[in-house]
Amino acid sequence: MSAMNTLRFHAAAIFTCSLLLLVTSINAASAQDAANAAGRNAYARACAGCHGGDARGGMGPALVPMQRDTESLLALVRAGRGNMPPIAPTALSNDEVGQVAQFLRSMSAGSLPAAAAAPAGPSADVLAYGSKVSQAALGGGVALKTARSDATSMLAGNLPPADKKLVHYAAAYASWESAVQTSNPAESRSAVTDALGQLTTAVTLDEKFGEAYSLLAAIQAQNARLSEMPVPYDPGVTAALARAQVLDAKNPRLALAQGIAAFLAPRAVGAEANAAEEALKRADALFAGGAPGTGWPNWGRAQTQAWLGRVLAQKGDVAGARQAYQSALTLQPDYVWVKSVLLPALEKR
Repeated sequence: MSAMNTLRFHAAAIFTCSLLLLVTSINAASAQDAANAAGRNAYARACAGCHGGDARGGMGPALVPMQRDTESLLALVRAGRGNMPPIAPTALSNDEVGQVAQFLRSMSAGSLPAAAAAPAGPSADVLAYGSKVSQAALGGGVALKTARSDATSMLAGNLPPADKKLVHYAAAYASWESAVQTSNPAESRSAVTDALGQLTTAVTLDEKFGEAYSLLAAIQAQNARLSEMPVPYDPGVTAALARAQVLDAKNPRLALAQGIAAFLAPRAVGAEANAAEEALKRADALFAGGAPGTGWPNWGRAQTQAWLGRVLAQKGDVAGARQAYQSALTLQPDYVWVKSVLLPALEKR
């Protein structure tokens, strides 16, 4: 099976939480062989939203320690149980089930890292990197790729958990912006895959990282949109949103993610016709009413207007879309995606 087909199968399978019984905690430092890497990728695409980044449970049950052998796990996967539908071999092959089982056993043999009770705040250098990513998101293209690559060198150092999780989040945000701004589907898929992996590591480091769950939901929605197969209701997206709601309900980036998910994958989240517009207007009100933050993440206000413009343009409200795009440019005059892509496309109508 090619890497591209594997990605498509995982995107199609993301709607079922039964896949969440197959995988375990993401711990990049312990992923030493191909089987572990395969399990980590499956978890990143389909499981973190329901079961938390460290597989200790969230919307779904904990996945560790593993108490099944490969044969019984395979039987459960194919037959399903309770509200969990069976998973066909086209969505997850027998070999992949075996790889996941091996990864699960290797993690269950050790111990998961304890969650820090009161992690220290991020360093000035990491906050500055986050701000650099925000600026790169406005410039797009090469600027985003450069900002994403900077994370690799930063992560090579001995960062404390508070810094490390934020670098992974910032890298995921850079890849997310690349995924939605590019017109190349293959580049978008690659960026989505990278973002999913970065965020899964971030929530492994801090299972209460609400910002990461909001962004995770938006990325999963983009993943569903890119799928070549019809994507029905997807509990992975909704579970990530629900987790973010519990952790950080008043965050305007949560409302932004709700609007993005409803726009990109309305079937996957069971969205009503006006859900995207309503969520984005709610996000805008939250951004307008909140005190400006001195830290990072602090992105999103101009992006809210950009996505609102896309929603209104799709509805045929050209005047409303133009106003939203102009609002985005008033907030961020150098927002290249709006200035050079979205607004010109609208004016061609």
